[in-house]
Amino acid sequence: MSWLRKIEGYTLQVTNDLLHVNTTSPDKDLIILRLLQEIINNIIKHAQASTIQIDTGLKNDFLLLTIKENGIGFDYEEARKRKSGLGLNSIQKRVEMINGKIDVISASEKGTSIFIEIPYP
Repeated sequence: MSWLRKIEGYTLQVTNDLLHVNTTSPDKDLIILRLLQEIINNIIKHAQASTIQIDTGLKNDFLLLTIKENGIGFDYEEARKRKSGLGLNSIQKRVEMINGKIDVISASEKGTSIFIEIPYP
């Protein structure tokens, strides 16, 4: 995928615990792909990170996505209030479109962790 080429120069760690999943939801899967693309693009544009970690899993009919980076961090609540954070708003809307929940924890100079829970399939 072309968006993976952009992350050259980053240490990328992926843990995929979804290989055993036999069911899919094509419409939801596309939204999840776009969601991950948007998150990674935001990290590349803004975080000044050197490491990106992506963990995926399925628990009790919920897809769990965790994305962590070691960048500069930001004030998530403040960014949500501003209309200029289009990428952040897009991420929030995509999660809501598929009835998911998102939690963002960020600290200055300590990076950001994004936790997403989506009913699946």
